Amino acid sequence: MIVSAWRIHIGVYCQLWVYLHIMRGLLRCSFLLDGQCKSLVMRDEQQVQRPALFSYHVPISKKVIRFVLRLGLLAGQNLIFNKMKKLLLMVAVMMSAMCMSAQNDVGQFSVAPVVGLNFAKMTFDDAKFKTGVQIGAVAEYGLLEKLGLSAGLVYSMQGTKFDNESLKANYLNVPVLANYYVIPGLAVKAGLQPGFLLSAKMDGENVKDELKSFDLSIPVGVSYEYQNFVVDARYNLGVTKVSKEGDSAKNQVVQLTLAYKFKL
Repeated sequence: MIVSAWRIHIGVYCQLWVYLHIMRGLLRCSFLLDGQCKSLVMRDEQQVQRPALFSYHVPISKKVIRFVLRLGLLAGQNLIFNKMKKLLLMVAVMMSAMCMSAQNDVGQFSVAPVVGLNFAKMTFDDAKFKTGVQIGAVAEYGLLEKLGLSAGLVYSMQGTKFDNESLKANYLNVPVLANYYVIPGLAVKAGLQPGFLLSAKMDGENVKDELKSFDLSIPVGVSYEYQNFVVDARYNLGVTKVSKEGDSAKNQVVQLTLAYKFKL
């Protein structure tokens, strides 16, 4: 089907090329005839005055020629306009078919390995964002034509940075999200993400006992799928406190991920 569509495209382009050359030829003919008519008029003015019957012969022929040429140009323009309309319609159909291949299917179950970057910090005083990675897998089920439900299991390197030291906190996160497909392939998402602290170190010193073992956040984001590849941008807003005592700092994480979806 795709090969036949491209053959049609090549045929349309060839026809447009022929019509353009025909129009250029007509324009050149009009210029040549216009020059010949002017030369005939100048030659007749130098000759002896003729009867009135012949004095209007050349101007009438000139008007007729121009009228015929204008009709030809209008016909050529109409042909090209119609071909362009068909070409644009064909391109629109092909783009729609490409988008439809990435839409959410009702009852479809898929699994996708995920890898990406984290830009994380904890809301302590003077805390800064720290770069980390995440890796895991996500499963999705199509509930409705525009709605899917996904859940994942992701190892996430988070924490925060200070001026002279860095806190590394590694979590096992379980994001559960509702994905609403605005258009085929493009989804906005939101949900809940429980996380479980695996390890925490401050410049090599174990500080896991000083942090809470459970974390809850609200992830919101947007994703786009093309040819089974999914690009996801997400912000995780922490709900629970990180420290067991004292400070009320919470996790904040910006995530950029890439996944490949396997439909089962």
